[in-house]
Amino acid sequence: MHIRHMKGSLARVLSAVVLASIGLSSQGCGPITAHSSIARAHIAIEAAEGARAKKLAIFEYESAHLYLRKAKLEEGLSSFQSAIDLARLSRNYADSARARALKSSQARPLTPTERRRMMLNQGSRVPTQPVRPTSPKVTNPQGSPSIPPMPKMPTPPQMPPQNQANQNQGGM
Repeated sequence: MHIRHMKGSLARVLSAVVLASIGLSSQGCGPITAHSSIARAHIAIEAAEGARAKKLAIFEYESAHLYLRKAKLEEGLSSFQSAIDLARLSRNYADSARARALKSSQARPLTPTERRRMMLNQGSRVPTQPVRPTSPKVTNPQGSPSIPPMPKMPTPPQMPPQNQANQNQGGM
């Protein structure tokens, strides 16, 4: 009889543990869902960047960025349902920005190489204008570079000399 009593209490403990784990998993669902929604919105924005939506669909692209920023803020404040809704809006705007950019006549998706180059240029602040070739340097007979001579400056005009006699008459 003592064993049956232990089985019953063990069964109650196990059922309490199972119920507690179910309760904890339902609480974790909000943060996990919010985070995955934000991640999907971020991926959609990157896809829009690949289609050059930053220049071709400015309104949708910026709206997607702003909604994503607000979704991250709401997630940080533990307002998970708001974060999910805002991330969904961000993803919708990013998808429409990508579609609009691809629809544009000048658009075509970037190749992975072009995308990497664009990201490197943005990160390292490399100038996008090509560097102009410089003129060859003048070298002296020893072979070392030298600076070409400056052109001579014109001489300033000089006043004609005046006679002392004219100066004495003019002064009286």
